[in-house]
Amino acid sequence: MNVLNIDRIINLRKEYQSVKEDFAEAVLDRAENVIKKEVLIKSTYQSHFGMYELAILKTEVDRRMLLRKLELANEYMKANKDIDEDKIREIAESEQLGLLEIIENKKSRIQKANDFLKRDRLNTREKERMKDSMKLLTLKLHPVLNKKSDEKSIMILERALDAFIDDNYGKMRMLENILDASCEKEENLDEKTMVKEIERIRRAIADEVMQAALERREKVFEMEDLVFNLKKVEEQKEALKNELKIEQQARDDLKYKLDLLEKIYNFNVE
Repeated sequence: MNVLNIDRIINLRKEYQSVKEDFAEAVLDRAENVIKKEVLIKSTYQSHFGMYELAILKTEVDRRMLLRKLELANEYMKANKDIDEDKIREIAESEQLGLLEIIENKKSRIQKANDFLKRDRLNTREKERMKDSMKLLTLKLHPVLNKKSDEKSIMILERALDAFIDDNYGKMRMLENILDASCEKEENLDEKTMVKEIERIRRAIADEVMQAALERREKVFEMEDLVFNLKKVEEQKEALKNELKIEQQARDDLKYKLDLLEKIYNFNVE
């Protein structure tokens, strides 16, 4: 092999390594500036407004339950039948199961948001170490860069992303430590294969960058100004408070009607 061929192969290997690094950087950029930021925006939203929205949901369930009980009681009276209190309760409650599930999910999101916002903060050295670990794991395990990547590799990468988002330094180090002998030595590619691999990885980089750009334009990022602009936060809180008052008034009006009906016809479905 002559000197020119050797130089070309050396340069090709450098380029191959460089595009792999670029891909890992693109993955890291998306993780840090899109995925993690989205979690921050959603968590901050729940922190500001979650309890108000939860109160509105709970009041809506109460209102719907009261309305359904009124409707069912009226049906019995119109049919001139004895009111089956247990049956009315059972029907009214069963019809609200979907909303009750939404309430539980909302509680869970609020709790997760609070946990995220209260997480331990990393110092500068730890932040840089986390980035290095995320990049290393991507280089070694990502299916774009490692054709032998398997389900275990994907699982480790997913856990690494979770650790990166949560600033969980200990978990990230633990995941990095399991990068043992299972990561085989990089195979020695021939010139033709390297050229193909370089082009393939470049396309993957373009896809990763495009995906990050699309995600940045998603609706959640439109909330960024809302959750970080104090004036807009207060305006939204006032709007939710007013919505809650309207829902509470509607519930209280129905409760008054049901209480009155229960006294007149001597039944109790609450």
